[in-house]
Amino acid sequence: MNPPVLGQTFALQRGPDALILRVMREIPKSWESLTDRFRLLSMTADLEELNMAGWPQILLNYPERVVSVNFIPLSECEEPSLVHTSANGLDWNHSLTGDSPMLHNQRMILHLWAVSLEGRIDSPPNITVLNHHNEPRSQEERIRVVDWKWKNTHWRVTIDPLCDNIMQEISE
Repeated sequence: MNPPVLGQTFALQRGPDALILRVMREIPKSWESLTDRFRLLSMTADLEELNMAGWPQILLNYPERVVSVNFIPLSECEEPSLVHTSANGLDWNHSLTGDSPMLHNQRMILHLWAVSLEGRIDSPPNITVLNHHNEPRSQEERIRVVDWKWKNTHWRVTIDPLCDNIMQEISE
């Protein structure tokens, strides 16, 4: 594949809800851009684009249900863009271009996606960055605690980019 697929994907699912973490490490200096995307093939839903107090969300309105797709940038990126593709598809792109110093000045890029088959998510995530680690870490390598209440799910998750088990639920 050209350009090659870069990064790793980690996911947690509870019933119809999922958190998906994308981790893209060491972007090659030769790259002029990087795009992380949600791709929908053969879309039949009515699309609604929302900006929910600083985090973008799209709603896919189907006759039987509303699907919510949310994007939480844990690293800097440009504003998202919706691109209609052939065969009634849709790409929701989150990009960094060569114009952005963030493309090559980070040790890694982290994006958190959230998908719910139970409709719109109305409250923002509470993300706490922990700075009290023994070893020095760059901003993007710091541990984050995500606390996010949805309709029927309460996520409490730790994201540690330097840990083997990078995304873990916090037991209540």
